[in-house]
Amino acid sequence: MAYKHDYDKILTRLTTILSKLNDGEALSVKELAKEFNTSDRTIQRDFNECLV
Repeated sequence: MAYKHDYDKILTRLTTILSKLNDGEALSVKELAKEFNTSDRTIQRDFNECLV
C-alpha cells in the first residue's frame, strides 16, 4: 500500500489497533510492531501523539 503522507501510516496503524481492541483482542506493543514492520517505540509514539 502506497502512502501519500506519514500521517496516513499512523492513521492506518491506529485504526487497525482500535478495531482489534474493539473486537476484544489482547494486544502487545511487540506484536503490533512486528505486524506493522516498525519499532516498539513507533507504536508507543503513535499512541502518545494521538491520545494526549
